[in-house]
Amino acid sequence: MAELQGTDKFLVNRAGQSYKLEQQNLMAELKDTDLMLVNRDGLSYKATGKEIKDSVKTSEPAVIGTVVLT
Repeated sequence: MAELQGTDKFLVNRAGQSYKLEQQNLMAELKDTDLMLVNRDGLSYKATGKEIKDSVKTSEPAVIGTVVLT
């Protein structure tokens, strides 16, 4: 599956209860054992919460090339 996008929609199933979330709101409550259905452009993919967490890129720290102190 390609890199996740903020507008990807997920169907989350936990303990027999299903609900949907967007990727941008997902990480706060996602558990490794959650079952996910990801839909992008009409195509559906199945994944576990762990697979989703592992595929999300973390932002890299800013690199400062030059600093002048006066």
